[in-house]
Amino acid sequence: MSTPFIAYAGKPWPVEQDSDVLRQVGRFCSLDEAQRAFRPVAFTTLPSLHGRLRWRGMSPQYGLIVQIERSVAA
Repeated sequence: MSTPFIAYAGKPWPVEQDSDVLRQVGRFCSLDEAQRAFRPVAFTTLPSLHGRLRWRGMSPQYGLIVQIERSVAA
């Protein structure tokens, strides 16, 4: 089973910075599945970075974000 969507979470990091593997919190088969896993989060589209599509939203826990990424090659 392919899981091309990767979710990261933690304290906000700069949009132009790569996501740290230590922030990885899940892998999903589709964007819908990834967004449902974080239902309270309202995601917005970020500019792509190094060939990855990205979405980011504020976590319900104060001061944290959730970011979903998908490699264009996936």
